[in-house]
Amino acid sequence: MKIAIGGLCGALLFLAFGPAWAQPKGRFVPKDLGPPDEVGSDVKLVPTLRQFGAPVEPDQFTIDTNEVIGAYRESTDDKIRANLRSRLVVLLSRKFDSQHQRREKEINELKARLKQLTETHAKRTADRKGIIDRHADHLLREVDGLGWEFDEPAMVGDPDLSYRIN
Repeated sequence: MKIAIGGLCGALLFLAFGPAWAQPKGRFVPKDLGPPDEVGSDVKLVPTLRQFGAPVEPDQFTIDTNEVIGAYRESTDDKIRANLRSRLVVLLSRKFDSQHQRREKEINELKARLKQLTETHAKRTADRKGIIDRHADHLLREVDGLGWEFDEPAMVGDPDLSYRIN
């Protein structure tokens, strides 16, 4: 039983975090975190994306709305119910305005992004031949050994030598 539970926990951890080779890694020093503990230490890259349409306002709207609905449900007096209904309308009006404002902001962000992409696309269209020629030159220089050298240790051994595993 303990082995089964341990195996299940291990499987859940594997699914939650994935294999180590699949985790994104990078070598950088984030400006807001300061220098790393070790020079060149691996830092896990975490995207800072937010989903459009995700509520950003506090959950207080839901709490207040549920309280008003609960009070309405328990009340039998028509005057109290009318008062609770008007409070509910005010709460829902605030919620609607908050959502509407958030969506307007999202639309404006998307418009700005679309404008930037359109400008970049137009620039690339205008320089199509130059981009293709520069990339072809770059690839051919790499073939001729005239490309950028990377600061990595040289490989020792004959590149034409084939290896066998016994």
